Amino acid sequence: MPLSAQEHLDILVRHIELVREACLLLGKRLMAQGRQEFGRILIARGFEHDVSKFSGIEWDYLHAGPDVPKEQLELAIRQHVRTNSHHPEYWGGFANMPEIAVA
Repeated sequence: MPLSAQEHLDILVRHIELVREACLLLGKRLMAQGRQEFGRILIARGFEHDVSKFSGIEWDYLHAGPDVPKEQLELAIRQHVRTNSHHPEYWGGFANMPEIAVA
């Protein structure tokens, strides 16, 4: 059975909230250790995480469910990882990622 728009939205928002909470926790710890700017930037990035999933091909196909055609899902994943700097594919591999993207 396909996901409803509400289920899709709930799953996406929950994921973003979990990432935001993790960035806030780590960012505050880094700030307490004297890395104020790094921690602040990490916290800000948590608030921006995966915003691209709310529109376009990512909204249309980047979710679980049997209604998602495999080819479109693969295109949506490719779009997401190549345009979001928290993914190694954006940087051409993990070794090329800056510390803030890894955090």
